[in-house]
Amino acid sequence: MTLTPAKIIIGKPPTPSTTKPPGSSPLALGQSLTTEQGKARFASLVDVFKKRDQRWGRWITIGRGKSGKSHAAIYTLPTPILMQVFDPDSEQLIPSEMIEKGLILPIRYYGDDPEHPIAYRNWERDVITWGNDGFFSHFASCVIDSFSNQIIAQLRQIAYDDQESRKFLDKDMQRKSLMPQLQDYNVLKVSTITIYLALCSIPCHLVLNAHILEERLYRDAKDLIGFIRKTLNATPALQANIPPLFSEVYLAEIREKLLDKTAKIHEWIWRTQSDMRFPDLPIGSRMSGPKRIIPDEVPQDFRALLKRCNFHSEDKPPLV
Repeated sequence: MTLTPAKIIIGKPPTPSTTKPPGSSPLALGQSLTTEQGKARFASLVDVFKKRDQRWGRWITIGRGKSGKSHAAIYTLPTPILMQVFDPDSEQLIPSEMIEKGLILPIRYYGDDPEHPIAYRNWERDVITWGNDGFFSHFASCVIDSFSNQIIAQLRQIAYDDQESRKFLDKDMQRKSLMPQLQDYNVLKVSTITIYLALCSIPCHLVLNAHILEERLYRDAKDLIGFIRKTLNATPALQANIPPLFSEVYLAEIREKLLDKTAKIHEWIWRTQSDMRFPDLPIGSRMSGPKRIIPDEVPQDFRALLKRCNFHSEDKPPLV
């Protein structure tokens, strides 16, 4: 089932005003705005823009499993954190005392019946409801972990909804299984882009964790070895349309650092600019700006980056 864009409104709808902004009075056919009316309208629209807080960051952190993505989100993002969990392993990283102190709220969106899925629809409902009633505004950060498993849950939900809608049609038109079909990917594309566009306006930091997809490709029929292409683990349409919605796309890695000949430690880092080893990953940073205030390689620490870029790095009050 495709999302209806009109239903996805993040933030409380404005109260209808009984007074019209300057320069908004209707004009007769063929009449143009005067200079003063144009200036008045410009001023009113600028005032609307200034009321929006632009210092909330949006990240996609891409990496292999156990590369520090969830750990960095839990331990270095400003709190409270709303963690929307599609990966079973993520919950194990959350200290129980953080939940008890109101610093993190993990919501599970996995584990439902594969033949009667409801987890993705619950997530979609929650995102819309919490955006409309202002629940997101009580959090400093929101994490979706992970994009890859969210897509799987979403495809299953799309197939199930389609199967249910076809039950009263002729048998030839009924769906035989919940395996994704071509038309499901069109629904996936539109519904995913629509809901992430809505999420981009929530008044807190937004982090989307994602995995790397490694595929062996062959250049032609004579190529017996091929090459490994590493891309964002998503459909081609979402690979092209979701990363541009996020100002920051980082590659998460873990590496060994030698202290001396016998000792070594592990470092969790982000690569914030394009990497020749991963030419098909859309790595980059807009927060860094023309002065490149964010280095090409940084420790996995959200709060430190926010302070460096003069974005919101402080916590909001805990929810207890």
